[in-house]
Amino acid sequence: ELSNEFGNLQDLPGFGLLNPRSEGVRTLGHLWSSSLFSGRCPDNYNILLNYIGGSRDPAIGSMEDDDIIAAVDKDLRKVLLKTDAPQPKVLGIKVWPTAIPQYELGHLELMKELEGLESKVEGGGLWICGNYRSGVAFPDCVTFGYEHAKVVKEYLDSR
Repeated sequence: ELSNEFGNLQDLPGFGLLNPRSEGVRTLGHLWSSSLFSGRCPDNYNILLNYIGGSRDPAIGSMEDDDIIAAVDKDLRKVLLKTDAPQPKVLGIKVWPTAIPQYELGHLELMKELEGLESKVEGGGLWICGNYRSGVAFPDCVTFGYEHAKVVKEYLDSR
């Protein structure tokens, strides 16, 4: 139960929350999967998908699973759950040390350099593609790939 009028997490509006660093927690965000996908768990349970770590907290990647679970639970009790909420039942944990690429300083200049290399190939035919070109979110990658597949097909059809 939550300490607000929503009560059970399954009744929460929306699909999750992001934690700003100013909250003083390590967990980056949470998705309440049991709100998004009904029937995924018994009525008296909630499924939460939690994201922790990132480029600002890479030490998470070398922590033991139990320590990561404890860190997430502590954060949940600070930003979402009552402090006396039941202990979590963990369905699984997966650590991806380099899950989301980070655009470092100089990234835009590197992208301009790649565009220049592509344009130097006489007659076209060179495409450098990847999430570093379009964004790391899955929909951005799919859209970029789909649009570039059309460009490649047009190029091949003209040959």
